[in-house]
Amino acid sequence: MTDSPYHQRTMEMIYQMRNGIPCFMIRGNRENYLLDNDQKSQNWKPSSSNGALYYTATHITPRDLDFFRSLPEERIFAEKDCPDVYLCHGTPGEVRGEEHSLPWSQQAGNGR
Repeated sequence: MTDSPYHQRTMEMIYQMRNGIPCFMIRGNRENYLLDNDQKSQNWKPSSSNGALYYTATHITPRDLDFFRSLPEERIFAEKDCPDVYLCHGTPGEVRGEEHSLPWSQQAGNGR
């Protein structure tokens, strides 16, 4: 969502979708970058290689940041009579090279 020119339109669609249909959303590296920037400026510039992050950070709302904070970095989707499905962004057990609290191998079969 940081790579689109219409951040607020994208977020409104996500909020509507989440309220209208069952969704399983997770937080990825871009959301973590925005949350990090909210705590301490990352000195992004409009014309730099991270200009999309700069643009989004200057247009993001407190509601959006709260939404990102509410998202897990990983989760297990469990449906009756189906095998569990592990959901993550990137590499299982980590986002941006940082380990999650419980690696997938410890969570398997315990997601209910």
